[in-house]
Amino acid sequence: MKERLFKIVLLFGILLTSAEFISNLLHKSICSTEGCRIVAESVRFSDAVIVLVGLLVFLAIFLLSLCKKEVCQKLIDALLITALSAEGVFVGYQLFRVKTICIFCITVFLTFVVLTLIRSIERRFVLTGFLTFVSVLFVMFMLKPAGTNNVSFSATYTIIYKEGCPHCEKVMKEAEEKGVKLEKLNAQKCISFLKSLNIKEVPVLVVNKKAEKIIVIGDKNIEDFLFKGNEEENTTIEENSLSGFCPIDSDITNCTDDAK
Repeated sequence: MKERLFKIVLLFGILLTSAEFISNLLHKSICSTEGCRIVAESVRFSDAVIVLVGLLVFLAIFLLSLCKKEVCQKLIDALLITALSAEGVFVGYQLFRVKTICIFCITVFLTFVVLTLIRSIERRFVLTGFLTFVSVLFVMFMLKPAGTNNVSFSATYTIIYKEGCPHCEKVMKEAEEKGVKLEKLNAQKCISFLKSLNIKEVPVLVVNKKAEKIIVIGDKNIEDFLFKGNEEENTTIEENSLSGFCPIDSDITNCTDDAK
């Protein structure tokens, strides 16, 4: 009875992943939720590759289940434990990073859970898979998302500066003189945020608007944006015209275009 149920659940997993794999090849998906689309866009390779791996795991377990040798049974145990460990990463990513659920991914995860529960009735070693899953999920919960340092840009204008940076001081002084309120944030307190955007220089202006977020780098670009009427039409700020800045990871003697 247990073996029959185990194979039925396996066949369900094979059919589910096969249907999704074929749908992916046709640039479609059996999962229509927003969470599925977000997760699919987050993987390094195409989502078809991830689905194919899942399909191959289900097929391998099914074929091994036809073999009665102990070595085959141990391979099934190993595959289930590995699958639950991998699912810990995927589920943790959805819960604690993108904070949305992919229905297809959760269904695959629950399929592996049911297989493990059936298997653990006779082979308690498989319960290690659950412990591994919980451990991975806990680690995912403990890690902060990349690019965050508990930074919150609540003010309309936030200036990211470095101590001793003449260009930062120049912008902050001019903003004070002209009555423009700037929230000040030391670059060392948001270094992960800056590195996630490949920003290596200060000053950096973060503009927090309802409909958009704007980042301006370099004192001249910031001055043009704030003080010379380019806030509404800032097309004069060219993408590669970075000037008037200090490197974050270098001594201030390496600053360019000395502030006057």
